[in-house]
Amino acid sequence: MENTPVSNMLSPQLIKVSPDTDIRDVLAQMQLENTSCVIQVDDQHQPTGIFTEQALVQYLARSTLPLHGTLGQLSTPPITVPGDTSCNEAFRILSENSLRQLVITDQQNKLLGVVNESDFIHHMDYIPLAIKIRVRDVMSRSVHQLTAQHSVLDALKLMDTATISCVVITENKHPSGILTERDIVRLARDLNNPGNTPLQLVMHSPVYTLSEDVLVKDASHLMEAKSIRRFVVTTKDNEVSGIITLRDITKALQQGYVDHLECELNRKEQQIETIQGQLKELSEKSLFSRLMNQVSDSIFIVRAKDFSIIDTNQQACNHLGFTPEEFRTKNIADISTAATNLDIEQLNNQ
Repeated sequence: MENTPVSNMLSPQLIKVSPDTDIRDVLAQMQLENTSCVIQVDDQHQPTGIFTEQALVQYLARSTLPLHGTLGQLSTPPITVPGDTSCNEAFRILSENSLRQLVITDQQNKLLGVVNESDFIHHMDYIPLAIKIRVRDVMSRSVHQLTAQHSVLDALKLMDTATISCVVITENKHPSGILTERDIVRLARDLNNPGNTPLQLVMHSPVYTLSEDVLVKDASHLMEAKSIRRFVVTTKDNEVSGIITLRDITKALQQGYVDHLECELNRKEQQIETIQGQLKELSEKSLFSRLMNQVSDSIFIVRAKDFSIIDTNQQACNHLGFTPEEFRTKNIADISTAATNLDIEQLNNQ
């Protein structure tokens, strides 16, 4: 994924609207498309604002007035990324800014689309690297909980102050429901009095749960299959022990990739060191061989243990009539005998 441009992984769900669009119409579109944000664009098709589920929660938690106004009044300036940015760099920007979406633009700063956390997971071809990572290793053990008798406003304020995307509704430590940012989008247009609306009337139930022993890659596949962004983690007794979200999984997979790159880098460094050592050895041998061949006398390099010949120079080959390969099958005694025989033969020829 590291060299893939982020423009190759745009989310198929993109809602772009003008700043004068009524916010209630914006929410209707978000609910219909089941998306987490809308992008505000100007007449040149350039992004000028973004409105997210999280921004909706903040507004409802902090405002004493019913939901009203236009998108331009409630949107915030987007963080944009050029489409040719690498996916790794885009994910770094997403993480460092604690964002859930990035707005992607072309060279003229015109809107290309949006990427979110789930898009990164879909394009992480290194998921097998996290095959041994289990839910317990990455889940959050701090689970914000309320009872079914608490109000929607209680949940909104908790989600806002804790900067969380959901509240788990429990009864005797057992999960009985959940209220998420996406539920707030569904409820907001008709939510006239959140302070008097108990969670038991609007919470999502039953709750999707899994155990701590589930592999992260399996949790990722389950989230995709069920079109959800989190699981409540429970014990064998069905008591809440944690929660795992798309962001937790994305970070785990990204860390798995970083670990993989470090291992690959170390392996390649070791290979380079080995090759450099071999090249140095070859260079030294080549230099030594050239020096040996510049000497007019015969030179032999022998193994101390058995006096077998390891190497020799060209003069020795010329003098005794053996090739370098033949010399390596002999020891110094063989050479002494050959040299003596050669001397006798030369004397007889005189």
